[in-house]
Amino acid sequence: VEYYFLSQYVSVVETPFRHVFHGRGDHTLSALADHLSLLRSAPHLFDEARFRRQLALFTWTLQGAANALSGDVWNIDNPL
Repeated sequence: VEYYFLSQYVSVVETPFRHVFHGRGDHTLSALADHLSLLRSAPHLFDEARFRRQLALFTWTLQGAANALSGDVWNIDNPL
């Protein structure tokens, strides 16, 4: 499952540490949290388009990991 926490949505060449929890880059949870904290500390620096992209990359990676664990958990017809 650890493999699925490597973001498939960033370049391996540009971002060798692709892990969403332990990696480095704009696709990580820490980058997402840091950017979100700008809403309180410096709202003029917050970039909504960047935040949406970060959230999408992180969400898609988590979705892939969840699907690897128990099948297609995002399917509406799934009886889980």
